[in-house]
Amino acid sequence: MNDVAASAPAADAGSAWSPELRVLLRPRATYARLRAAPDDARPLWRGVRGPLLWLLVVGAFVSFTTAGRLVWWEILLSASAWAFLPLLQVAWLAAATARVPVPLADRVDLWFRGQAPIYLWFLALSALCLFTPHARLAIEPLVFPIVLALAAAIGWGAYLTFVCLRVGFRLGRASALLRTLGFYVGYGGTLVGWYLVTDNLQPLLAART
Repeated sequence: MNDVAASAPAADAGSAWSPELRVLLRPRATYARLRAAPDDARPLWRGVRGPLLWLLVVGAFVSFTTAGRLVWWEILLSASAWAFLPLLQVAWLAAATARVPVPLADRVDLWFRGQAPIYLWFLALSALCLFTPHARLAIEPLVFPIVLALAAAIGWGAYLTFVCLRVGFRLGRASALLRTLGFYVGYGGTLVGWYLVTDNLQPLLAART
């Protein structure tokens, strides 16, 4: 029996936890179980619930860091403004996993289960803004650690993407690795290219100097 099949545990003691948390703590076992025993949600809902949760987290993050509390219209406006990001993620995921014999809705659903690292980063930064009297003054000397933490969250997310492709999509190691690299190069390159084309990258860099 190969290591992919061996990843499925006999029992899932953490089944009461959210799939995102279970993927965070036990990625191989959780992806194997999610792939082997998907829930009975309709395909359309499986395909959109991950991106919608991502937008809800981003909207809540913006609301907490600007208003200090959850404001429904700020969540809605922020989610609308940043909706292109999960759309790009879905597009590049579809491209990177082309010809994988898994329905696109299931691929999207499984991949978005691995977003807990970036969710934790949003949560930590929100807490810093909420529980410090002068958030901007508190954040300025912590820019490097914050960026370092973001890089760690992205790296952690990349590992979870690899596990998702390896275990959830049942791909070989080389294929999973190449597709993971293709996804992040494509997605990251698109974002950088957009900032370059719109001439927004230089102002961002100048603001940090």
